[in-house]
Amino acid sequence: MKKLVLIDGINFYFKGSYVGELDYNGKKVQYIYAFLKNLLSLMKKMEMSGDFVRYVVCWDGGYKERLRISQ
Repeated sequence: MKKLVLIDGINFYFKGSYVGELDYNGKKVQYIYAFLKNLLSLMKKMEMSGDFVRYVVCWDGGYKERLRISQ
């Protein structure tokens, strides 16, 4: 069976703010690291089902942008 997984990119990205300080050549990489770690973890879980899976990562402008558009 085919599956489509929609991912809230902003949510995955901001989960990185709760990860400890990670540095790579003096640059903070906590957000990128956490995003990729969460994404890979999700992909591993979905692969175990044995189904064909496609992933779509959605990025929105955040709450302030949605509030501005809705007014």
